[in-house]
Amino acid sequence: MREPYLKNPWLLSGLLIVLCINPVKFVMGSPSPDVREHLLKARQTAREADHRYIFEQCRLKQRQPFDVSSPKPRLLLIGDSQACDFYNAMYENKALQNYQISLRYIPHRCQPSLGVDSKPFIQPDQRDFCANAGRVDHLLQARSQAQEADLLIFAARWKPAAARVLPQTLQNLKLRKHQRVIVVGSKHMGRMDYDKYLSMDDQTLLQEQNQTAAEVRKANKVLRTALQGRYAFIDQQRLVCQAQQKCRVFTDDGQVISYDGWHLTPAGARFIGKTLLDKTVLGKM
Repeated sequence: MREPYLKNPWLLSGLLIVLCINPVKFVMGSPSPDVREHLLKARQTAREADHRYIFEQCRLKQRQPFDVSSPKPRLLLIGDSQACDFYNAMYENKALQNYQISLRYIPHRCQPSLGVDSKPFIQPDQRDFCANAGRVDHLLQARSQAQEADLLIFAARWKPAAARVLPQTLQNLKLRKHQRVIVVGSKHMGRMDYDKYLSMDDQTLLQEQNQTAAEVRKANKVLRTALQGRYAFIDQQRLVCQAQQKCRVFTDDGQVISYDGWHLTPAGARFIGKTLLDKTVLGKM
């Protein structure tokens, strides 16, 4: 039996017009061009050694002294590349603009710590590097500026052993009673498999989730237990990845959240920043 529209030239003409106007929606089994473009761009950025976007803005804040003549409150951000991610998330959402912000960058291999036994979380071949004040910032150098801040935010890819002694580290900073401390937990979006994503259709793609790192969940659990009372803890992994063991890969409009599973794209920074501002105390600051 012939199809009805073949008997009606007006129906056939209308169908051809629709196909010409928007052919993408009729192509099954592959992402639409804009989603594919986002994927290819993110994959290329993930291959670059410097990850320029991640560090571009936070470098401008690194070791910036506070202006004692300014009425703006002082915010000291402490951590590694995850601290830069946090800053990007706030920057993309135009948050915390009423603060003076300074960053003290402490590499992941060194961890933010002060006056504690660092052997459980700093590898033997990295101890000289982490102790070299000429090459690496650390909390001993940052302590005087920390004591000047109204708000301290720690954001790092925490190792469980460093997370366990963080309360002692905070005590050793000798902060005053009015100073506020917020600790942001680690995040991980799972291993990025770009070849796999590029072969998926749009609907499946937007629902894709990755397995997250067990170390991140362990460190966040340690922080949640250890930081009770004076110190506020934000478990961004739990907020963004509701299942925790798995985390979404894409925003609602099909943009990649993380280049490499650890660091945020601009779209990812906007997405996670909005989540943190909507669901935590950060939105009231």
